[in-house]
Amino acid sequence: MEIDGFPIIVIEVPRADYMVRPVHTGENPFKGSFKRNHEGDYHCSEAEVRAMIRDQNESGNDSLLLDYYTMDDIDSETLHRYRNRFRVVNEDNVWNALSDKDFLQPGRIKAGLNRSLKRIRS
Repeated sequence: MEIDGFPIIVIEVPRADYMVRPVHTGENPFKGSFKRNHEGDYHCSEAEVRAMIRDQNESGNDSLLLDYYTMDDIDSETLHRYRNRFRVVNEDNVWNALSDKDFLQPGRIKAGLNRSLKRIRS
């Protein structure tokens, strides 16, 4: 491919795996980290860098079980957005008729854990 007689060189840079983020220049990730969006690369805020470092956890941060939690600890807006997506993908699933609490019980959610989930208390 050419433009005005000059060859075009295309370099594809793959997305960095979460275990090696943040991608940064120099030794200080808080000063030289970049993130890519659809318009280009931009410098990351300190909060974005901290989030990437936190998310390097191989087992993930969402897999931790919390003791003594109740339905009051669940963000209802997030749960309802998830359930709406679930309904679209699983239109005829019997779980769609369940209450939020029953929907979240063990066996109805995939946690990817090697231990059993505790029941949500009322």
